Amino acid sequence: MMDTDNAVVNLMLNQQVSQPDGRPAIADRYCRYGKSHKGGENMLQRVKELEGRMLTLITDVAILKDKVATREDMQSNKADLHKQLNAQTWKIIGSLAGAMLVAVLSKYLFS
Repeated sequence: MMDTDNAVVNLMLNQQVSQPDGRPAIADRYCRYGKSHKGGENMLQRVKELEGRMLTLITDVAILKDKVATREDMQSNKADLHKQLNAQTWKIIGSLAGAMLVAVLSKYLFS
């Protein structure tokens, strides 16, 4: 084994070794459910609960795949939106030009 200075360290059998953050090796996250690495007494119950959660996740992912738009969908929607905004802009410009024309003509025709 190598320490932080990349020097070789010889370990004796059953020597107490710490994690890099100072915790003893037995306190790692895999041993929190029992005294051994077997997962504790309620491991089967936990596995059943995880399997149930996995089924829910699989269903949720399938729904999301069905509902989420793809890149092609977004590009076609973007092009359609651009066409509609362009048409609306020209309608507004035409309406304003028509209103100005009516105002100018009404001044000269009725004065």
